[in-house]
Amino acid sequence: AYEGLNDAGASREPLVVILNDNGMSIDPNVGGVAAHLSRLRVRPGYYQFKKGYRAAMDHLPQTELVKEKDYEGMIRTICEGIDFDSVIVTEVDSDRLVPVRELGQIFRRYTRQPVTELASIPEAFDAALKSKGDGILFCVGSLYLVGSLKSIIRSRDYA
Repeated sequence: AYEGLNDAGASREPLVVILNDNGMSIDPNVGGVAAHLSRLRVRPGYYQFKKGYRAAMDHLPQTELVKEKDYEGMIRTICEGIDFDSVIVTEVDSDRLVPVRELGQIFRRYTRQPVTELASIPEAFDAALKSKGDGILFCVGSLYLVGSLKSIIRSRDYA
């Protein structure tokens, strides 16, 4: 994500940002690493290790910190590092949902550019495409959001 932010900042092109992160993927795991991990999970002893690891982690007070995202910090970094024309914020419906209004409020603390809140991913994407004009459309978010956008793009004819 930071490499993409650096590239977008260096381009000096107009920019639209869509942000959401729920830390989940909707696409199946593929490739050599996924196959290797699948083989490891069926080996004897894996379940016992996993059970012991979870029990140990549950006793550490810092475990909750790993589960939460620093949206404030991420948004501040985006706003300080990139000169964009507008922001369109959306949300992904999951157990880690961050309400669109909350994300919009955070953006407004760090930018004077217009911030639009649209809970629907397809509506946010359509609004972003419309507002980008000849500029760059820059999307930031989780793999779940990327998967949703990929599905939208594949379902439409952009030829």
